[in-house]
Amino acid sequence: EGEEQERRRKEEASPESDEAWLNVLGQLFLPLYQELENLAGLGDKLDGYNTLILMVFISDRLLKLEERGAMISYLDHTLKAIYLFVKSHFEKFVNNARLNILERKPPRGGKCGVLPSILMFKEFADRAESVISASDRKLELDKAYLTLIGAVFSNIENIPREQYKTPHDVIKFENYHRILDILSRLKIACLENSRDEAKKRYRDHRRHYVVRCLGRPLEKLSTFFEGIESLISSGMKPDVVGYRLEYSKTELRKCIKEYPGKEVKKGLEKLYRRVERDVTEELGLLQVVWGSMQEAFIEQLRHFKTLMDQCYPGSNITLEFSIEDVLEYFGSISQSR
Repeated sequence: EGEEQERRRKEEASPESDEAWLNVLGQLFLPLYQELENLAGLGDKLDGYNTLILMVFISDRLLKLEERGAMISYLDHTLKAIYLFVKSHFEKFVNNARLNILERKPPRGGKCGVLPSILMFKEFADRAESVISASDRKLELDKAYLTLIGAVFSNIENIPREQYKTPHDVIKFENYHRILDILSRLKIACLENSRDEAKKRYRDHRRHYVVRCLGRPLEKLSTFFEGIESLISSGMKPDVVGYRLEYSKTELRKCIKEYPGKEVKKGLEKLYRRVERDVTEELGLLQVVWGSMQEAFIEQLRHFKTLMDQCYPGSNITLEFSIEDVLEYFGSISQSR
């Protein structure tokens, strides 16, 4: 009799027995799956983020059962089937969000500012992170992040040049800076490469804007020294350049006299007003850009000095303003505004 009881117990605990019980319960509670599916579908219609909440809840429950090695109940078996339904709806939700991000454009006219696509990504990230712990990342959510951040980058790159008053490089560096700020705050491993790329593009477009906006503030001096560089590149020794009539010490002094400190400061004030018009004040990048302008301007002056030392040694020829003067000009202009 004891052997018979043991045999029955093993049969009842076998996988075939578990499958048989699930089939029986499936017939008894046939409407349960449909009701849960209807509930998940209703949640999706009310708010697509509900599919993320359900997906996280179900996957957490199933993962804990798997870790404990516990026997799966009929309810958990049904939830496992529902998980596939919920995951499918979440993927559709993410794809719709991707399309909205790609197609969304800011209103025409005026300063462009932060693009709607970035605000959409931020909303998704804020809501997603509120339902998931950093120690329990979900593969589906990481895939969604990568899909949406790719769409955000494409949206920034594809902004039409002709539709906005804001220069194209400004639109890009302002928005890459904003997305960089968001990704730095999130600290999500799968987005680290995107964060690094956003930082690179922000710096590249800021530099492009500075170069184009600054241009050649000392036009005649720039032309003069470009001519000298051309001669040196063609093989002429720097210390004999000054013997050419058009590059003599006299001609150099004439160019220098056209740029007294007072006129240079006026040119910088005009430049600052342009930057003010272009850069969105709310993003706090005006002074960052102005600082980059200062660095580029001083770098140009140092380059001029290097050429003068090489080509006119011992002449004691200098510009009519110093680098210290330039630092004072930039500082006083930004403070006065």
